[in-house]
Amino acid sequence: HPTTEDRIARLEELKNECTPEEISIIMIEILALIMGDGLYDDLEKDFMKKVQTEFALSDEKIKKAYEAIKELLVVYEKLNEIIIN
Repeated sequence: HPTTEDRIARLEELKNECTPEEISIIMIEILALIMGDGLYDDLEKDFMKKVQTEFALSDEKIKKAYEAIKELLVVYEKLNEIIIN
């Protein structure tokens, strides 16, 4: 399994290979994966801080993504209720 250092090294590679738009997409995907289980613990927050630092993303961009994903998870929960009921 990759270590945190391995993951950070890969982020550095991606930063050099991707456009700013692709970097934003990658950040959103990482954050969505982290939040997908309904938890956002300190270890995950620390990793996202490393993603933010490595990709030079603003607090505002991370906050907007976090809030949008939270809203999306609520919608998924509502849709799941429709499916199972």
